[in-house]
Amino acid sequence: LILVPSRKSAETFLAAGVSENKLHYVARGVDVRRYQPGQPPETFRVCFVGALIERKGVHLLLEAWKKLNLKNAELVLVGTLHKEMQPHLDSWGADNVRVTGFCADVQQELRRSSVFVFPSECEGFAKATLEAAACGLPLIATQESGDALVDGETGFEIPPNSVDALAAAIERAAANRDELAVMGRRGRQRIESCLTWDHYRLRLLNAYARVMEGRAG
Repeated sequence: LILVPSRKSAETFLAAGVSENKLHYVARGVDVRRYQPGQPPETFRVCFVGALIERKGVHLLLEAWKKLNLKNAELVLVGTLHKEMQPHLDSWGADNVRVTGFCADVQQELRRSSVFVFPSECEGFAKATLEAAACGLPLIATQESGDALVDGETGFEIPPNSVDALAAAIERAAANRDELAVMGRRGRQRIESCLTWDHYRLRLLNAYARVMEGRAG
């Protein structure tokens, strides 16, 4: 039995010819007691959490942000800046872009934000998307980022490697703060209903049960 953390990761096995019967969906989880919603900020604050590298689309986010030139807005990049990202930061950085570096208190940065953006082109299941949704943030993310996002309900799904699509989603979010609040609440509800660590443990136990039943048979 092969444990897959997301539907996108399952697709890679199916594309390689692995039988669907060999796959068992487990997803990841999040501690909903640690990650809880905060008060929406007056400033439109976009947050990214993760390694600041090209594979996660951070260079595209910087370019889209500079292109939009939003007023009363801030982009917060939470994570370690890798060397490959410095030229992009030099080209697309602005006064309203803040790079925190390593952060031991990620949930507080999330709680101070308006929306979470994760434009990764290749991912198994980014735990940061779960943490953001648990904090009541709507998501702007690719399908590659995992299953925390339900397009049109808990945020906006975007294709990977598209600056224009990313910019359009951020612009829509900035112009519809009431819609964001509704999506954020739905995201938190989704986490509580199926994406906590308790749900993960049950899915994992079910995987072991499947294997043991198969051996017994």
